[in-house]
Amino acid sequence: MKILLLKENKNEYRVGLTPDDVKHLIKDGHHVDVEKGAGNVAGYLDGEYTEAGAIIVSSSKKVVHGADVIIKLSELSKDIILAMNKKQLLISQVCLANNPAFLRKLLFRQITCIDLNCVNDDGEYVFAIPSEQIKGRFAALSGSYFLSKTLPGGMGVSFTPINNSKTKALFVVLNCSYAGYEAARTILALGADLTILENDEKVIKDLLHDEKFKALAALYKSEFKVAKAGFEVLEKIMPMTSVFINTNQLPGSKSNKRITGKMIDSMPKGAIYIDVCTDQGFGSETIKKPTSIEKPVGKFSHQFQIALDNVPSLYNKTLSESVSSLVTSELLKHHKDIEKSLLWTGIQTKEGKVVNKTIADSLNVKLG
Repeated sequence: MKILLLKENKNEYRVGLTPDDVKHLIKDGHHVDVEKGAGNVAGYLDGEYTEAGAIIVSSSKKVVHGADVIIKLSELSKDIILAMNKKQLLISQVCLANNPAFLRKLLFRQITCIDLNCVNDDGEYVFAIPSEQIKGRFAALSGSYFLSKTLPGGMGVSFTPINNSKTKALFVVLNCSYAGYEAARTILALGADLTILENDEKVIKDLLHDEKFKALAALYKSEFKVAKAGFEVLEKIMPMTSVFINTNQLPGSKSNKRITGKMIDSMPKGAIYIDVCTDQGFGSETIKKPTSIEKPVGKFSHQFQIALDNVPSLYNKTLSESVSSLVTSELLKHHKDIEKSLLWTGIQTKEGKVVNKTIADSLNVKLG
């Protein structure tokens, strides 16, 4: 099998294959081309890939047509797409439901595309989980940090009461997804009060009986509640919320904007709304574009908003190793028939058709 590892786009700091995993692939008899500088942002130099047995190519366009598998986590350039053919497989992490323009290009060229975030092993999104856990932790820690007077107009409130202080911060997490669960766990570990809003009755029941959550709440004497995420509940709780974390998303789908400007405006002055749904659209009607590393916090009315794009990429070393290991394992086991691999559960497009129901439903297009 011929594998081509491409250089990522500007805001993607991960890489799809590490030198160690390239070595395993080559040892197994596969050929690996690596675009010059592909691993630099993740701390892997061209020389490390060369030592692993890969060929460094300065122009990916010249070799793309000969590859069986092309790996790039971010969106492909137009030149690369035009150089590809329908016999090739693209392994990516682009949410096509939120990127219809890129989807149309893939369909036009009849390119088979796998979204790693949608790879499913008996109900577990194995590639998405590490990224979602990072998002959840980051959201919780960001919220606790920006509650301080770091920002002009910030609340200046500690996430837990100190000695005789009476003011308490309330964290609210919408949807106990992978990111939501990790955010909740981190918030309770900080000792803050937490309310989780969830619609799934089974998840609500599980949360109420979660021994880890109960133990953390008891340890720090914090209030832990779970409630149904209805519109009326949202309207009632937002005015009391110091930090609201929206993790309302399903891998591969486009986020629905459940949070209105009126809801955010009802939050206390200096409160923080954090949206982790950036790669799938946004969960609030108030956010039109993601915030940046240089300026992570935006403002709406008297509240602050954080919608940092591609948070997992900030922890690029950890997640490059995670993605690379899982991809390599599946390619080694199923290179003779990729359709039998776990990777194939993340198939999005094939032979010019959308074959993923979530995308078809999100964009109201025909399922092939």
